[in-house]
Amino acid sequence: MEKELKDGLNFILGAVSKVKEEFDGGFQGLQSSLQSLVEKGAQDNSELSVNVRKYAQEGIKTIQSVIPTSAK
Repeated sequence: MEKELKDGLNFILGAVSKVKEEFDGGFQGLQSSLQSLVEKGAQDNSELSVNVRKYAQEGIKTIQSVIPTSAK
């Protein structure tokens, strides 16, 4: 009975360890993919992209001017 309990506990610990490894690996892959998209977007200088950046920046400035200083 004791061997079965130890085996069961070791199984659970091994499964948790494997899930953590897979999560960490997947998370790093996701970060890498997102960074790749950021770099690709930064290189896009088409008229549409330039206008989107311009209007987004203007929108951010407008929102910042409306938000009270204490809320920042």
